[in-house]
Amino acid sequence: MDKKDIYIEKSLRQFLKYGIKSVTIGDIAQHLNISTKTIYKLFGDKTGLVHACLALDQKIIADTYEKILKNEALMMALIAFYNELVNRISRVNPNYFNDLKNYFPEEWEKITQHSIEQIKILLEKGKSHGFFYQNLDKEVVAQTLSLLVGAMLDDHTFTQYIPNRRQLSANIIYPYLRGICTRKGWEEVRQYLSKAIML
Repeated sequence: MDKKDIYIEKSLRQFLKYGIKSVTIGDIAQHLNISTKTIYKLFGDKTGLVHACLALDQKIIADTYEKILKNEALMMALIAFYNELVNRISRVNPNYFNDLKNYFPEEWEKITQHSIEQIKILLEKGKSHGFFYQNLDKEVVAQTLSLLVGAMLDDHTFTQYIPNRRQLSANIIYPYLRGICTRKGWEEVRQYLSKAIML
């Protein structure tokens, strides 16, 4: 890994921790122990640096989901997908997501669409195994889950849950998941729940 890649990785951590808008080039330079001139030379401006960080973030997300989807135990993959999503929301500053939506809508849309496509793959596999109801429209379900995740990120509606997003996600996602599962599918989920893999 060359110095530029290291700068991108460390800058991404700062954006995830504090949000994008509130972190200045000066903050990044101080954190990296380099001059602002070096950052401008490598990335042009803050927007260039942010785009490089977002590209890395999207790659990390894609690689993680790809690894999860390779799990042959379907419900294990579904729960791992859920846990990864909740863990990410829990450890990332809400300002990061808000800044993405407000200032980098194209990148936000890419991330959202990628997640929807992964959910559709899981749903299709689940239907083939008899874990989800056959008459479910995977497009509608995937879009609905995406909207529910969006609700989890809405700090104005769920202000009291900001310190505990895992509890919030349990109350938003969990009932919907139960509703789309067949009896067979729910028994599979319960087995993993009993092992404390989820929640």
